[in-house]
Amino acid sequence: MSAALPPPISREAGDKTKGFRFQKLRAAVRLLQRIGISPQSQCYCAMEFVEDSAIFSGRDPVAVEENKQYSAGLSFNSDTVKNSIVAFLDADATFGYSQGLRFGFYASATIADERLPLAPDRNDASGRSTRSYQLLRNLASGVALSDEEASIAKDLIEVEYRSQYPARDGMAPRTPPVATWTAKEFRSFLEKIDWTFTLQDNDDIEKEALELVRKCPFFDYRHEGLEGFLLSAITDLLEKRSHAKGHIDRIVGTSDIKGLFSEILALRRGERLDPAHEEWENEHVDDRRNLSEKVLAVSPDYSSKRLARLARRIALARHEGNAFGREYVSLLLRVLNACQEELDRPGYKLPNMSEGQIDACIDALVKASTARMNALSSTWTYRVKDEEAIRGAVLSLFNDCYLAFDHA
Repeated sequence: MSAALPPPISREAGDKTKGFRFQKLRAAVRLLQRIGISPQSQCYCAMEFVEDSAIFSGRDPVAVEENKQYSAGLSFNSDTVKNSIVAFLDADATFGYSQGLRFGFYASATIADERLPLAPDRNDASGRSTRSYQLLRNLASGVALSDEEASIAKDLIEVEYRSQYPARDGMAPRTPPVATWTAKEFRSFLEKIDWTFTLQDNDDIEKEALELVRKCPFFDYRHEGLEGFLLSAITDLLEKRSHAKGHIDRIVGTSDIKGLFSEILALRRGERLDPAHEEWENEHVDDRRNLSEKVLAVSPDYSSKRLARLARRIALARHEGNAFGREYVSLLLRVLNACQEELDRPGYKLPNMSEGQIDACIDALVKASTARMNALSSTWTYRVKDEEAIRGAVLSLFNDCYLAFDHA
């Protein structure tokens, strides 16, 4: 398996629009994963350098990956699978069949069995001319192919290779490197490929990438709420570099990613973040009732439909909390202080309240909290302080045991 081959053909002219976001997100995920494993090492990723993306760092193997999005099932005999294997063969030859080179086939697709025509010398006793195989399913499951299966797979790739490198422009057709390999040698090559099949779509991979951004060693609390901007910056840089003429210029490294995290923070240098979140852990609660229980304790006839709307607003507030992190915690503490002061005013400690009084009480707390946040805005920078967000914060404080209508 060491015979030298002419330079491989370029496959960069293929369809770059279909699934290109899938490809960018996968490249970002792979780079962030490698940085997370080796934060002190220099890790590198390049799109359209060696196949869809290549990852390399230190003494770790160079990991080359092909990305595919298909609604139909893929089998070993599918054109896209055979094309990828030929591409891996070219890359393997370029790197001198190094053991330090690994391949990955990552597809958003299901696996289908192969129904292949049998060679005359392989016809079974029943006289059937076709047979069903599970070549790709076995490879994806880590099940070693039998000699017969490896031989059939090898034959398929030989035919595909010859179709991609026919005689042209006075040049003789290229001989497949696998032509001289045994079934065992070809099986060893296939085992260098990590086969991954998933039902993830772009949204799923984006969620995975955002979580890796949060876990990145360069991420700290000041980046909270900026995960989307960071991921966009990473994928944009990968895409921009992928169009560079020089192969080396296509590489994105650890230092580039660290620089992006710093650049994002530089955009926020003029902001003054409220440190109130540092005091949140000092708040203690002893009222374990949720909002509905607290409302019904003083207003038994309160509309269930209104309670459902309040619950929906609390659910939205949780998403806002996740998006703004410590900034939202600072908001909660400031709102809590404003609400406690408002509830200490005469007229709120009523044993029985009508539906209208409950709603009026909530509105008064939102008004007091909004005024408090507007006043604090002259000192601190708040990205979330609109009345609707503050209403969600007030309701959350009731639901999370910090406030009560009856001061229980």
